[in-house]
Amino acid sequence: MISKLWSPFVFDSGGKAMWVATSSAIVSATCFPLPSRRKLFLCKAESVNLHDPRRKVVVVGAGWAGLASAHHLCKQGFDVAIIEGGSCPDEEVSLRGFWSPYHNIFCLVEELGIQPFSKLTTCTLHTSEGMEVEFPIFRDQPRLPAPLGALVYPQFPHLSLVDRLTSVPLIAAVIDFDGTDAAWRKYDAMSARELFKQFGCSERLYREVFQPFIEVGLLAPAERSSAAAFLALLYYHALSHQQNFDVVLCRGPVREKILNPWLEVMKSKGCTFHGNKKVTDFIVNESSGCITGVLCGQDVYEANAVVHAASISTLQFTVKSSSVLQSRQEFLNCLNLAMVDVVHIKIWLNRKVHTST
Repeated sequence: MISKLWSPFVFDSGGKAMWVATSSAIVSATCFPLPSRRKLFLCKAESVNLHDPRRKVVVVGAGWAGLASAHHLCKQGFDVAIIEGGSCPDEEVSLRGFWSPYHNIFCLVEELGIQPFSKLTTCTLHTSEGMEVEFPIFRDQPRLPAPLGALVYPQFPHLSLVDRLTSVPLIAAVIDFDGTDAAWRKYDAMSARELFKQFGCSERLYREVFQPFIEVGLLAPAERSSAAAFLALLYYHALSHQQNFDVVLCRGPVREKILNPWLEVMKSKGCTFHGNKKVTDFIVNESSGCITGVLCGQDVYEANAVVHAASISTLQFTVKSSSVLQSRQEFLNCLNLAMVDVVHIKIWLNRKVHTST
């Protein structure tokens, strides 16, 4: 089953996700234990010594996660190199709009001094049967206790009240899913489709509302999507606060309006961008067991730390080509992660189109 996850992480010997350090700290080294040592990973975060040479960090991937990692590190004075498989920053294929909880992105565009977004707008969901649901601007509606606002205010032209009421028992699962490890294990063991059957959602409600919502949000059919991932998506985007589903749109391609200007600002601070490069292996210091460089074919990039912020498919390609990562079972396990193929189409209109008919 598919559980969607966005997590830039630093390579360590255990294959664990390690956030880029905050404030004036960074992981001091990326190390793999030597065969003669105990198989433990040792890392520490330490303050930057301004008298030391600038530490070199290689960020793999130039999407939102990669650029965010590079941005954070550049602001702390690190020597950052971004490696990207394409020729320019990579727009996330699933990103459609920018919802109210995306405070970090709104702060970023303010910092960059750009205005790429539209005003708050209503949203509609269309299927082969026509418009199925229209979401209002929730902050313009009277505030109701969560999750009533998300259930009451959307308009369903073709969905009966009886079908809509079959979603009420699902609230019990939303309440039970409290984000703990036990809750994740419980709901990750079933698919989202099984969850709907268990809680009695009508077939029409599933087909016309929940199924498209999952396919758009998780990029996978409900049969292959984790129930835990669906509940997290539902809570974060719609149920936790009434206005969370309010959305603004980018006035043009995200790459052109946000990512490219963002990259140019980082370049002005010393960050380098290397496009059309794929990581093929790593250089490891035999005496310390630490990664000291990244190989992209014949090109070598020195590194004190490596942040992998690309897709699972990119990581799997790297594992298959890297003798260093293949020596670690944790990275070999990444080859077992499931993926789906996605065809993504965006249509830019040159005039307003009435969608309520």
